[in-house]
Amino acid sequence: MSRRRHRKPETKRSKPKPPELRKGRLKPEQIRMFVPVVAALLLAGAPFALGKYIEFNRPGPYDSPANVYSAQHILSGAKLGVDEQTSAQPGTLLVNIIGVKLFGFNETGPKMIQALLQAGALVLLFYTVRKIFGALAAIVSATVASIYLSAPVIAKVGNVKEQYMIAFMVAAACCFILYQSGGKCRLAVLAGAAAVNTCYFKATGASVIIAIAVFAPVQPMLRRRTWRQCFVDFALLTGGAVLGLCPIGLLYLWQGQLAAFFRTFPFRAAEIVGPPAAIVVAVSLVIIVCLRCRLWRRLRKVRPWIWIAGLSVIVATLIYSILRILLAEGYIAGEVVSYLKDIPFVKLFLKAKELFEIARLKLITMQKGYIGGSKAIYGAAEQAAKVMRYYGVLKVPVLLAAGAVLAGFARLVMRLLSGRGKAAEPVERFVLLLGVWWLLDMAFVWISPRSYEQYYLPLNASAAMLGGYLLWLYSRRLARAVHKGGWILAGGIGILLMIIMSSPIFIGLARSPDTGILYEDMPGYPPRMRGFAQSLEAVAQRRRGRIGPWERAGDYIRANSTPDDKIYVWGWVPGIYVRARRLSPSPQAFESEMHVKSPAALRRKVEQLLNCFQEEPPRFIVDTRKQHFPWGKTLPLELWPQLKKDTFLPWDEKTIAQYDAFYSKVLLERSGPDEVERYKAMAPFRRYVMSNYSVVGRDFGKHVVFVRKAGKTD
Repeated sequence: MSRRRHRKPETKRSKPKPPELRKGRLKPEQIRMFVPVVAALLLAGAPFALGKYIEFNRPGPYDSPANVYSAQHILSGAKLGVDEQTSAQPGTLLVNIIGVKLFGFNETGPKMIQALLQAGALVLLFYTVRKIFGALAAIVSATVASIYLSAPVIAKVGNVKEQYMIAFMVAAACCFILYQSGGKCRLAVLAGAAAVNTCYFKATGASVIIAIAVFAPVQPMLRRRTWRQCFVDFALLTGGAVLGLCPIGLLYLWQGQLAAFFRTFPFRAAEIVGPPAAIVVAVSLVIIVCLRCRLWRRLRKVRPWIWIAGLSVIVATLIYSILRILLAEGYIAGEVVSYLKDIPFVKLFLKAKELFEIARLKLITMQKGYIGGSKAIYGAAEQAAKVMRYYGVLKVPVLLAAGAVLAGFARLVMRLLSGRGKAAEPVERFVLLLGVWWLLDMAFVWISPRSYEQYYLPLNASAAMLGGYLLWLYSRRLARAVHKGGWILAGGIGILLMIIMSSPIFIGLARSPDTGILYEDMPGYPPRMRGFAQSLEAVAQRRRGRIGPWERAGDYIRANSTPDDKIYVWGWVPGIYVRARRLSPSPQAFESEMHVKSPAALRRKVEQLLNCFQEEPPRFIVDTRKQHFPWGKTLPLELWPQLKKDTFLPWDEKTIAQYDAFYSKVLLERSGPDEVERYKAMAPFRRYVMSNYSVVGRDFGKHVVFVRKAGKTD
């Protein structure tokens, strides 16, 4: 017998893993995911970190400390609207209350909250733009937004209402876009909550609300969504808005000012827009129902003689009723008109007309006051020149957004002219939302003639997102091109142009966007100003011990007073309060409208101040002598007139009368009769200071610090 041979069992040889599956190697899809994230972190994170470094190391003398002061005053027991008449909007005030509660009477807490909100908004912007327009668009959009929202030329030094508002605007737009792209319903709720809160930082936050309100009903018109889905969208947004009102409502409830809560901007806007919108929605529903039921076709089948007979009956009944009224005993003139107005269809038309007229009158009323008074002083030509100069400073985001709008319009026209009925790409529908948002942001800077630099912040966020569409078009062309060299060269040239155009943001501006004058032609100014480089140099100077005059004034007051002492700062330099860690006896702690208020209003303001000082005299009074709005057209309304350096007007009735006559003549020639009356309205305040205070003989720049005389009683 042959020996049986046993084969060794074959062992399966393991095939070598592909390179992308080996340990330590990334898959191609992982590379495609992480490379844009890393690029965005480097390109967008660097200017953002630089901006935050500057903000945290440069305390602001104006808006930021004004918000901090109001928060501290309320936390100290003051009641909003009674003991504290704040200039901060409700949302800004709430953020500052939280920040001051956590970090004390300084700007650190609010600035940290702002940094977190901004970082979250940039991340959400990057994620949303990447989802709809691709990786390249996301990197560029996030970078442009980061650079220009952190740019010292418009960003100030942080803790300003526009920066908070922008974070919520971006959140609202991104959440709604993600929801429309197939996201869950909670995204629409979040969009509604974020959108309504934009108006609690500044009313111009309504731009994103209007953009969403325009975009949503257009989608069923273009057959992108059904009308039922559209109504669901608005229901979710409305529910989110109601939830979004809760934090601000709790603030007003805590302060016992719930009635004031219902007078805030969203409610006032709802009163104006609500009734006309309800009419439009009702008419739209009727039209939709009629179209779905094919009512028009059915009505056309009715025989003409039936229409004629019915109309004849209606006319005959109307004539009979009018004749009865005219022939009745005790007829009063106007009864026929009253009867006609009571006819249901006529009454409905007249009611709609009345609602639109009420809305128009309310809009006119809103234009008065702060804005109307400013327009009376600052001309349209001056405002236009200034706005265009700021547009020039922001040329990169403005040109990106304008290019996206033109490209979208051109593609729409080409589709219509081709006659093939080719539908747009699904992501292109969001150009409408982003375009309306950006155009409104561009337009809203024209509302107020003051045009402060921070007014130009919002348009950069909407422009950055809208500009992503232009990058999406470029990416598509590059991917489809057979010969890519030309497209790559064009992209490189575009990036180079963006770097060149944005360079003044980093190295500084040669010309002031406010005045249009070259800095080198202005005495005491360097050739370039207001860039990242100059801001970093200012931080370095502070670290070497060089601080501003307002900070020196605050330090002196803090060192020579107790926490229970009160002070008062005349003029718009609220930073002195925060630097000194002291509060004011007046509910309105600072004044910036002394040259805009009517003489009668300024007189009442002075009376209120002196009444507060009678109850609790401030230990220090600071005359900032800051020339606020209108710039360069007025002279300071001094609390103690200064004849020359270190020489003040003597406390002598005859000398004071002579000086008043002389200064009134100067004001009449320079600013007009109203400014003379304002100077006269200030007379009781000047007398109070001159009789109860003495000048502190220290160098505080143009600021003058007065200390109360020892043993002095009012």
